[in-house]
Amino acid sequence: MPSRLLKLKGWDEGERDVPGSKKKKKKNPLPKQYNAPVGSKRYKMLKKAAKLYKAGKKQQAFKMRERMEKRIRDARKKKSKAKKR
Repeated sequence: MPSRLLKLKGWDEGERDVPGSKKKKKKNPLPKQYNAPVGSKRYKMLKKAAKLYKAGKKQQAFKMRERMEKRIRDARKKKSKAKKR
């Protein structure tokens, strides 16, 4: 598209918001209480569970979170038992 038409439509030459072009979305960190760094497996699972919950699939989201939290609880128990020895 010529720059003249872009200016007529109200766009700057630097902005090229053409339909079909995809911008990379910046991944926002979760609150610190979740202990999930951006890009980690836990981060991705939490985001997926949030999407399920938002879509109305509450039972599915609950099961996913429950399995994830159980793994973490079990790992912490093993870690604390190893320290006591």
